[in-house]
Amino acid sequence: MIQFKNKIEVKWNHSMMDNKPFHDEVSKPFVEVTGDFETSYNIRFESDGELLHSTIIQNNMWVDVNLCYPKDVDIWITEAFSGIEKHYKLELTKDSKVLCYFNSNAMGDAIAWVNTIQKWVEEKGCQVDIFATEFICSLFKNGKNEIKNVVSERDVWGGPERKDRWEKYDFIFGVGQYEDNKWLVENKRRPENPHPREITLQEVPSSILGIETNFDRPEINPSWIKEPTIDGDYVCIATHSTLQAKYWNKIGGWDYVVPYLNLKGYKVVSISLESGIYCGNKTPKTDINKTGYIPISDRVNDLHHCKFFIGLPSGLSWLAWALNKPVLMVGNYSKPYSEFQDNVVRVYKEGPYTGIYNDTSIDIQNKEWNYNPYIECKDLSDWNDIETIDTQDVFDGIDKLIDIYL
Repeated sequence: MIQFKNKIEVKWNHSMMDNKPFHDEVSKPFVEVTGDFETSYNIRFESDGELLHSTIIQNNMWVDVNLCYPKDVDIWITEAFSGIEKHYKLELTKDSKVLCYFNSNAMGDAIAWVNTIQKWVEEKGCQVDIFATEFICSLFKNGKNEIKNVVSERDVWGGPERKDRWEKYDFIFGVGQYEDNKWLVENKRRPENPHPREITLQEVPSSILGIETNFDRPEINPSWIKEPTIDGDYVCIATHSTLQAKYWNKIGGWDYVVPYLNLKGYKVVSISLESGIYCGNKTPKTDINKTGYIPISDRVNDLHHCKFFIGLPSGLSWLAWALNKPVLMVGNYSKPYSEFQDNVVRVYKEGPYTGIYNDTSIDIQNKEWNYNPYIECKDLSDWNDIETIDTQDVFDGIDKLIDIYL
């Protein structure tokens, strides 16, 4: 058999991850030519018939190609001196060793994504390790969605020997929204899929992995379910968030919602992490105050035994949904299609300053508390002036939820 004059190495390469955690990275198809015979090589990278990159390199040179999501790659190498052309294929098979990482520590993201990521693992049949935080793993422990083959940050990133750990993997990739990197936002999805803020959060991993979304609710750690700690019928509410734009900004609105729920025969339990007055936002007085740093296992148990949950588009709303509780979601930050679509009543009222999250022309990574891309808001009174959701809208939402789900 006629051979190339120099040594050719074709592989998935993740050595580029040496200088930083690899949350934005995907393993790259890589070709290296080593040897003393001076000649050039035409290198073509293709996937599903699409040309990814084509270049000419000399001996003792290398080339790789950026990928934004896992896909099989065909590589054609032609040696100028001999005219020999050879075909190589990099693909994920049942024998491939893969590392998949959650590029988010947010509870809502994990709940929205885990089913689809696990579906991809099952369909590929690869040997897959999952890089996720201890908190995320604990959410699904002991249930049907328990994350198997978990590796810690120390396992894959700590110490000078980290490159040796990476080398045991054929392929490394992550799942996330990558909002801090405009190029990744535009490219970290398959071309046929829309911008990640124009689809439901559950569709984000499928837009990367190229499979159908699994919209089923995952199973939250069943060992956390105990006997109820609150007597009678009650509703859990959570009124705080991470930016003012995510709040229901009707000043004093929650103070009317609590007695309305009481009139319906429900105790009201406040379960926000934040308590008291947080960034100018007052926690409403409720029958039972369980705000503050309370173990997530206790939150799960309280939500499991409540009649329904009222909150903002946030992680606690996703948690209540995963526990199969009806959710009344209040807020104008994201449009109703952005979150889960079943077992929910959404209180959203379109206006000139609503749907900030879904506007792909703006930077939602601005972390200034009062950031509003449409109009200057200096304090809560400014937000109150542009709030379109009235107290009656929330009352109507409560009545609708009770009528449909209870």
